[in-house]
Amino acid sequence: MKLNVTILPANITIAVPYGTNVLEAIRKAKVPFAAVCGGKGRCGKCLVEEVSGLAPATKREKKILKEQSAKDGMRLACQARIVKNATVIVPAARGMAESKAGLKGEEIWNIAPRFSLEKLEIPKASASEPASLTCRLKKALAEKGKEDVEISLDLLRRIATMSSDRIAVLIEGNRLVDVLEGDCEKPICGLALDIGTTTMVGYLVELSSGRQLSVAAMENPQASFGSDILSRISSIRRKPENLQVLHQLLINGVNELIERVTDAAGVSREFIYDLVAVGNTCMIHFFLGISPQSLAVAPYHAVLEEAIEVRAPDLKIAINKNGLVRTLPIIRSFVGADTVGAILGSGMPNSRNPTLLIDIGTNGEIVLKTKNEMAACSAAAGPAFEGARILYGMRATAGAIDHVRVGDGSDFEIHTINGLPPKGICGSGLIDAIYASRLLGLMDGSGRILPKESVPGPLRHRVVPWGKGRAIVLTQESETEAGQPIILTQQDIRQVQLAKGAIRAGIEILMRELGLTINSLDRIILAGAFGSYISRESARGIGLIPPLPLDRIVSVGNAAGEGAKMALLSKDAYAESLMLARKVKYIPLSGREDFLRLYLKEMHFPEPPAF
Repeated sequence: MKLNVTILPANITIAVPYGTNVLEAIRKAKVPFAAVCGGKGRCGKCLVEEVSGLAPATKREKKILKEQSAKDGMRLACQARIVKNATVIVPAARGMAESKAGLKGEEIWNIAPRFSLEKLEIPKASASEPASLTCRLKKALAEKGKEDVEISLDLLRRIATMSSDRIAVLIEGNRLVDVLEGDCEKPICGLALDIGTTTMVGYLVELSSGRQLSVAAMENPQASFGSDILSRISSIRRKPENLQVLHQLLINGVNELIERVTDAAGVSREFIYDLVAVGNTCMIHFFLGISPQSLAVAPYHAVLEEAIEVRAPDLKIAINKNGLVRTLPIIRSFVGADTVGAILGSGMPNSRNPTLLIDIGTNGEIVLKTKNEMAACSAAAGPAFEGARILYGMRATAGAIDHVRVGDGSDFEIHTINGLPPKGICGSGLIDAIYASRLLGLMDGSGRILPKESVPGPLRHRVVPWGKGRAIVLTQESETEAGQPIILTQQDIRQVQLAKGAIRAGIEILMRELGLTINSLDRIILAGAFGSYISRESARGIGLIPPLPLDRIVSVGNAAGEGAKMALLSKDAYAESLMLARKVKYIPLSGREDFLRLYLKEMHFPEPPAF
């Protein structure tokens, strides 16, 4: 039996079989929606509001809803089943603020894009010299230093119908790509694309000047299949046809991003001729429609590592039909094209002194450079820093606690995005909250929340019973949007310890491989949107990064996206990216006994400074 389900506020109605869960319906309707655990019923984050038509909640669903302190009427999309014609309300898609997509930095490459625009005046034929159109066109090109240019039959037909002798031609190498009548005052554009597991960012640039025309960010539309790449790969293993579904979701998302950046800049997508994409290994595979299943089983290898170059129609990318779509190369396994872009975009190759680059995220890519060597690894940190598997965790959107500090009254001082009443806590706030809790004596170095009697008197109200253990109250119920206190549980702290232990152990392994110590490090570069917004002091204070002076720890924002821009604007930078992928030594961490020992050791929090 088929039932209709209407999904608001998108106002999309689709037919589904009796008993279909709401998450499957949302996926079928292609409505952006985050299912952190991929629909396994573990995370409790896929909340929707029931209007009508759902089966009563099971005991399991009720238990999870209670743990999430969900409001009345809220249901878990992966658990709630449709038994009548139904209506549900999906919360607004939660994505990264576009202002967080940029990177401040200096360009270090001369602008020399793959595509160049030449304005020509084709000499007129005369009775004494009735040369063909192609001869006269090639003569005009030769005067611009463009010899032996190939002209397709399609373009020749177009040129033959043009009324003006003044034309603008777009050239790639020795190939005529497009021809425009008149002087062409429109900018010839390229798109640098950073495909993140969580967020996609697009930068529209003018190829001739390098000027950035617009930037847009959106949530990766694959989020309904899980917040992490392994959940998405698992969905393919269960159902092979999901590969095409996930590929098409990504392509549709990229095309939506293209529409956003072109609308913002007032430019037609037909004027985009080059697209350079970066992303982790799994995202590049999904982007190209290649199964990434080999990444999920030992020895965790990719299908391809080379840079790929295809025509836009081959991937159904909505730019000029003569345009190119390129990816940067992959280093090895989980160290992907985004890491190559981050190395390039951070200026790391120019550093003469030992430099550490960390992209703090689900995959935790780490690169260490000495004067003559570079090595990289991927430390699977998990999605805790994205707010996943954290009781009150959420993305960095309005109302999220993004900063926690110790105020003048020796208590928590909370800041939220846009100054709204707190809804939950995002990754940067989580790191701050743990460091502040250590400073205030609410937890010990093992991460254990201390009993009330061991906590300073004025702060004892911050420690409350939770389940079989304790929790730390960050905000009281009267201060929050939902009227529920926002707490930091023992399990939340353990999730952060697992993430920071993996990253810090990866750093130590790279140090050993290149014969360095912490004291020999000159600089730490924090890359990625998350790296831009965490407190360097808090990250250092909980032992997530090595204890360097703060003036030697720099945040560079979306270095991967900046690297994609550089490769787009400079043939030399693109060539450098190909060389980097071959030069960087990949250090696998799985199966190493020293990694496991370091991992357990680095889960411990260092002693805080005297407060």
